[in-house]
Amino acid sequence: MDATQRWQLLPDAAGPAVVDTVELRQYELGDFLTFLNERESLVPVYPAAELRLILAANGIPHNSEDLNTALSKREILGMIRDGTPAPAIRAALRQGRVEELARGWKEIVQERQVLRPKRAVTTQENVSAFRAAVQTNFTQEEMFVMGADIDGTPATEPVQTHKGAGLTIIIRPVELLRPVINHQALYMCHTHPGVDALPSREDKETTARFGIQLAHLGIRLIEHYVIAANGGYSCIMQDHLPDLQREITGIINR
Repeated sequence: MDATQRWQLLPDAAGPAVVDTVELRQYELGDFLTFLNERESLVPVYPAAELRLILAANGIPHNSEDLNTALSKREILGMIRDGTPAPAIRAALRQGRVEELARGWKEIVQERQVLRPKRAVTTQENVSAFRAAVQTNFTQEEMFVMGADIDGTPATEPVQTHKGAGLTIIIRPVELLRPVINHQALYMCHTHPGVDALPSREDKETTARFGIQLAHLGIRLIEHYVIAANGGYSCIMQDHLPDLQREITGIINR
C-alpha cells in the first residue's frame, strides 16, 4: 500500500482532516503535518531526489555534491526551520556536520548575493515563472506551488506537486503543502491541456476550498493561476472570487 492509499483526506468534514486507513486514526490537518515531520525525522537520510526538491522549494542553491550528504533528515529540517542562511546550509551538507556551524558564518554569509529590495511582483512575472516549470508541454494537467512571504513576495522556485494522467488531476492538500510548509503564504498553479486557460467551475471551487483550509492553518493563499499554451489566468484577482481574500484575512487574523 502506498502513501496515497494509506492517507485519505476528508474535505467535507467540519475542519480538514486526514484518516490513517491502516491504524484507523483521524488527524486534524495541522496535527497530521506535524506528525509527518516527526515521522520523517526518524528516517536517517534523504534520497538525493527528495533532498533536491526540499532545497529547491526553500530557495537553497545546490549541486550534486550537496545532495550526497551524510546529514540526517532531522539535521537538515532543523537548519531550514531555524532560518539558517543558505550558504551555511550548503557548507553543512558538504561537511556532513552541523556542530560548531556558527563558527565562520560571517565568512560564509559573505558569499550570498546582495538581497534585492522587496517589490510588488506582477501576475505576468509569476505566470512566466510557472510556465517555465511546466514539463509536459500542456498535454496533461500539472499542479505547482511556490512559497511566498506574507506580503506575496515569492520565496521559492515553483515546485511540481502533482501530475495528472490526462485531462484531470487529483489534488491532495498534504502533498501540496509539503514543499512550502515553512512559508507563511503560497501561490498555486495548475495547467490546462491545450490553449484555454479560463478557470472552470471546479477550479474556482478548489481555489475557495483550499484557500479556507490553508487559512485555518495560518497560511495565506495569495493566488491560484491557471496556465495553458495561450497564456495564464488568475482565479482570485481577475474577479472570479472577489470575497475570498477578505475571508482568508478574517480567518488568519482571528
